[in-house]
Amino acid sequence: MIIFDIADSSWSINTAVNGRATYSATLLSNGIIVYVGGFEPFNGNNDVVLIADISKILLFDTNSLTWSTKSARITASIPVENRQRHSAVLAPNDQIIIYGGTRTTDEVDFNQVYPDVLVLDTKKDPYEITAPDISTNTGIFPSLAGHTANLFGYYMIVAFGNTTHKDDEPSLGKNGIIYVMDIRNFTWINSLDLDQTADNKTSSPPSQSSNNDKTKLILASVLGVLGGALVLVGGFFAYRWINKRKKEKKVPGFFGSNFDRYDAGFPGTPVDNSKSPTEACKK
Repeated sequence: MIIFDIADSSWSINTAVNGRATYSATLLSNGIIVYVGGFEPFNGNNDVVLIADISKILLFDTNSLTWSTKSARITASIPVENRQRHSAVLAPNDQIIIYGGTRTTDEVDFNQVYPDVLVLDTKKDPYEITAPDISTNTGIFPSLAGHTANLFGYYMIVAFGNTTHKDDEPSLGKNGIIYVMDIRNFTWINSLDLDQTADNKTSSPPSQSSNNDKTKLILASVLGVLGGALVLVGGFFAYRWINKRKKEKKVPGFFGSNFDRYDAGFPGTPVDNSKSPTEACKK
């Protein structure tokens, strides 16, 4: 295992007790990574591999950086096969839903595993593996291996990978279809209502009061900006008006107001500025 510490941006190596491949790894809420299935070397010989016992759970504690193993009790009413190239998602109640995989180590030909849906309950001690009853409203549903699985609310979305086959059937090749399972009743469905996910991690639509508060905030911000702009524009024109009035005050006259060259009280009569205002008004 290679660990990257985001606190100091450093890498470190932690050797597993028994290295596996093509397993599923699921991080629990308590910081423990649960490794299920996959294949492992036989007696330490990497040239000979076998499918790991699904009831032998490998654990890694991310808090103490230590490895351990834990045996799970299988309570399914049907035989549970070991598997690799399966997927695993963590349900809200810390149950791990395991889907698909293949029961052989073949890298090209993928044989179907039974049952293809399992539930690993990590809240029980020891862990418990059960096989839920599966229903579908999409017709016959193929089993996959080497695929992806992600949980959105209560919907497990499965995509890509390879379609597995029974022993007496030919290989079906790669999968190009996306499938959805409602994990509340373990039913494969052909449509989903995103408003009914009921997952606490899924954000809910904003309330009416929240929308009103946002509208008031936006309106107040806009009015504030407009008010500030009006103050600036008004101040600019007031400054220009005052400055213009100052320029018009050239010569103080006896009329008690501004006295310009052509403003001596007699329209059309020029004023000689070399004379006093009294002499300029005499004819």
